[in-house]
Amino acid sequence: MYYLYRINSDYDGFTSEEIPKRIKDKHYLTYNWPQYFDEVSRGDIIFTYFFGRHQSRGIYIISKAVKFPERNIVRAKVLDYERTNPIVSQEEFAKFSSYVINRPRESVFVIPPFLDGVFDRILQDRVSSDIEISEDIDCNECFKKGVFKCEECSIFDRDYLVNWQKEVKLTIPGYEKLVSPYWIIPYQSHWTTMSIRRHVISRIFYSFKSGYKVYARLFARGICKVIRNDSVMGKVKFDCILGVPLSPKKKKEGEIDRVGLVCAELSKLMGVEYRPSGLTLSKHISRKEYRYNYTDAKFVSDYKKSLNIEANTSFGDKKILIVDDVITDGRTLKAVSEKIREEYPNSHLFAATCGIFLKKRNALQPVVDRYER
Repeated sequence: MYYLYRINSDYDGFTSEEIPKRIKDKHYLTYNWPQYFDEVSRGDIIFTYFFGRHQSRGIYIISKAVKFPERNIVRAKVLDYERTNPIVSQEEFAKFSSYVINRPRESVFVIPPFLDGVFDRILQDRVSSDIEISEDIDCNECFKKGVFKCEECSIFDRDYLVNWQKEVKLTIPGYEKLVSPYWIIPYQSHWTTMSIRRHVISRIFYSFKSGYKVYARLFARGICKVIRNDSVMGKVKFDCILGVPLSPKKKKEGEIDRVGLVCAELSKLMGVEYRPSGLTLSKHISRKEYRYNYTDAKFVSDYKKSLNIEANTSFGDKKILIVDDVITDGRTLKAVSEKIREEYPNSHLFAATCGIFLKKRNALQPVVDRYER
């Protein structure tokens, strides 16, 4: 549910300029929730509206209710704020304020459901993904109980998903669109102080990488969610799904085919055919091994030469979803697109991965600033 919380800046001196001083533990604001008002729940979004003689009116803070330390006290995680120019100005807010503010002496209001679309757009435009997930996710417990309530998992909350328009600067030639639901912090991340152990998405990914197969369904659902929410890919009717192939050496060593597991789950969720043998590698090619000894161009060239497309099939004029487990620089996906387009130049290629590594070269400056801070 969406709420509006009004702050009279003349009453206690809380102007928008004071926001950074009022935020505790770098992320949290405390609201006094009136007794008379409807009960707020964890995950509800609060839009904070400032007014007063010395304050330009408007919505300056977007936050999410996360804790309730005392009766009528709400602790909210700040998702975005402005100090000088409001996120939603008085002029914009005036268009629907009469529907929201109907108790002039009070401070907290339910935003009517018919305005959800308006506030959904504000969230999508303003809120960057928040990868510091505080909730613990334990698929092992779900596995033991035999109950997977993936639809309710907190990692699918809107503010945990990567916002490609605001956060990502990585592009990969050959694809009409690329999506990835999550940031993943590398084990060796020297530019951010965040510990890998405190970042739940990264912990899930590295558990998946080390062989915990059940996480495939979580990543597949994350990919489905960002595809549905994407303005381009959400309208595409895919003809088939292809996975970036596991090398023969890794197969021989018994490594699980993580991409194949995710593709199989995606096929079930999307109702699209997955072709396990659509792409194969004739020899071992490792991006990690090439990174320190050869140029990026040589890796793309060698990978493309080793890549085989399934015989007796045609991808001409087909809408194909190419899936990988994680993006670092996109060279593997680039090689795949070049190979397919050499044989089928009129194919329509789209890409999706479980996550994208949080590196400076992949992230726009606001994201870099947040983690360096």
